[in-house]
Amino acid sequence: MTDNDYSYTPETGQAQGICVMQAIISTSASIASFCWTSIIALNIFLLVYYRTDVLTEKLWWLSHLLSWGLPIIIAIVTLSQERFGYDPCTDIVWWCWIRPRTGLHKVDTIEILCIIRWEIIAGKLWEIMSIVHIIISYTLVMYRIKKHVSKMLF
Repeated sequence: MTDNDYSYTPETGQAQGICVMQAIISTSASIASFCWTSIIALNIFLLVYYRTDVLTEKLWWLSHLLSWGLPIIIAIVTLSQERFGYDPCTDIVWWCWIRPRTGLHKVDTIEILCIIRWEIIAGKLWEIMSIVHIIISYTLVMYRIKKHVSKMLF
């Protein structure tokens, strides 16, 4: 085994080994983190708004299935399309995530749009959905708590 078995090779523009593993792990871990945070927000919402703990008592397996399964599926699909790797067009040195299919510095407009699409699918979409869900859930929870507290005071 040589060093090129585990790193980006500028001659071919291909990412291998450690670079691809870094991309898989960081993508899966990020999406899993957003999924778990959303599930916690949903659980708090259900507990406060509907006074039920069905998510933790009866549907705990669904939380695990979504939070671990979805990131793995996304990583497998992205890997199968050979989109993980080093992007030589970014200023981030040796950070591996979504790579262009073409060689070094031969990226056209269509490929840039494709990279953006894969970045959305393999990360940003789930991040944005999670943030929106958390804001809505916590706003409703705070509204319910405020309403309940004002009833108790008056």
